[in-house]
Amino acid sequence: MAIRSNNHDYIFGNFLKILGVVLLLAALFMIQEALVSIIFAVALAYLLRPLVSLVQRIKIKKYQPSITAAVLWAYVLAGILIFLFIYYLFPPIIQEFNQLAKSFPHYLSDSQKIFSGFQRDYFAKIPRALKHTTEQSLSHFYNYLISFAEQGVQRIVSGISSILNWLLIPIL
Repeated sequence: MAIRSNNHDYIFGNFLKILGVVLLLAALFMIQEALVSIIFAVALAYLLRPLVSLVQRIKIKKYQPSITAAVLWAYVLAGILIFLFIYYLFPPIIQEFNQLAKSFPHYLSDSQKIFSGFQRDYFAKIPRALKHTTEQSLSHFYNYLISFAEQGVQRIVSGISSILNWLLIPIL
């Protein structure tokens, strides 16, 4: 009898551990946006602390800025640095995207030529029953690539939105 009771206690203990982990993960999932904002705020405070200390040590005549003024100046300086970083970084990136957009039709026509050559040389030799299956597989692969690209664009836009949200919330 004692062995059976220990076995039930062991199973019940493991069940409680698993239930606790599942509940913890569910709670973290429910508060993920707030948690990410808090983590970003802590990281921002950690990164700006040396700048705040530097601004607070600066004395102009007899005036020494308060902690509030030092934080505001740190935000202003960080904003200027971010603006300059974006100002000098984004134009080359935008230029590369424009160049890609201009050359994309050329890439597309080249890939169509390659695929039509493949289709002419190899696809014509496939038996009829296998041809239908191959067409379906290629169609599924094409749909997968389209959905993958759409999800990638959605993640990029969502990431940019989150970053802007994190940067604007402390200001507003």
